[in-house]
Amino acid sequence: GIPFYGSTYSFATELGGFHSGTGGKRGGMVDQANWPQDLGTPVYYNILEKFGVGRGLITRRHEPTKTQYAYFEDGSGLVSYDDPQSVCDKVDFANQNFLA
Repeated sequence: GIPFYGSTYSFATELGGFHSGTGGKRGGMVDQANWPQDLGTPVYYNILEKFGVGRGLITRRHEPTKTQYAYFEDGSGLVSYDDPQSVCDKVDFANQNFLA
């Protein structure tokens, strides 16, 4: 199987950007404040639970990597994760490049 999990970053709102609360350095800490049940590395179903009205999680797709990411409106953190579409994209890439 393919694992569905996320990578989190505290105080981030975009991929590759500077994170507030890190002294102007790239690469924030793992976001355990928003993802305490997963120690900052959330499984897919816990990511899905954070979406919905009033949750303040905004999702985006990063086309160059064909991956989903989401950030909290209050700037408290970002999660990059694989969703069903990104898994399909990765499988297609592997098949087209004879990697599978």
